[in-house]
Amino acid sequence: HDRTAFWLAIAIVPLLVTAHSTLGFVFGLQVGRPGWYSALQAPAFVLLAGVSGVGMLIAIAAVVRRTVPGAELPERVFHWLGTALLILLLAYLYFMVVEILTNLYTGAERERDVTRELLFGDFAPIYWASVACFVVSAALLILRFVRRTAALPLLVAAGVLVNLGAIGKRYLIVVPSQTHGTLLPYGTGSYAPTWVEYIEVIGLFALGALLLALFAKVFPILPLNRATEGGDAA
Repeated sequence: HDRTAFWLAIAIVPLLVTAHSTLGFVFGLQVGRPGWYSALQAPAFVLLAGVSGVGMLIAIAAVVRRTVPGAELPERVFHWLGTALLILLLAYLYFMVVEILTNLYTGAERERDVTRELLFGDFAPIYWASVACFVVSAALLILRFVRRTAALPLLVAAGVLVNLGAIGKRYLIVVPSQTHGTLLPYGTGSYAPTWVEYIEVIGLFALGALLLALFAKVFPILPLNRATEGGDAA
C-alpha cells in the first residue's frame, strides 16, 4: 500500500505540471494582452497551484485529524507539508518580485500601466492584501521552522492565508489586463462581480466540498489498521 501510494504520488507530478503549465501558456502567449504576455506565466501558475494545493491539504489534514475517529496523522506529516509549503511560497514570492520589477523598468507602456494599477490603482487593495497573506504565511512558516516544531495552529493559519492570497492573485491575473491592458484605442474599463458570479463561486466551493465528502465516504482516506484487520479476520 505504501509503495503504491508513493509511486502514484510521483506519477501525478508531471501531470500536474503539464496541466498548470498549459493554463499558464494560455495567458503567457497572448502577445496582444499586456499583463499576460510573459515567460513567467507557466512556471508561476505551477508554483501558485502548488502553494494553494499544499495549503489546502494542510487545512484538510488538520480537520481530518481532529474530527475523524482513529485518525492518527503523525507530526512528521505536517512537518513535511509545512516545509514544502514554505519552499513553494518563497519561490512564488520571488517570481512576484521579478515580474513587478521587469514590468516597471523594462516593460512597454501598457505593461507599466497595468503594473501601476496593481500597485497604486484600483486593484491595489486586492494586490496588497494578497501579498500580505503570502508574507504573513511565510513568516508563520519560518517561525515554525525556527522553533523546530509542527505547530499545527500556525500551519493551518498559513494554509488558509495562502489560499485567500491565491484567490486574490488569480483575480488579478485575469481582470486588470482586460480593463487596463488593451492595445486598442479604447478607454480603460471597469469590472464588478455580479451576484450571479458570487453564487457561481460559492457553488463551486460547495461542489468541491461535496465531492470530497462523498469520496471520503466511499473510500478510506486513511490507511486501514492492519493489526485490527488481522484481529477481525481471526
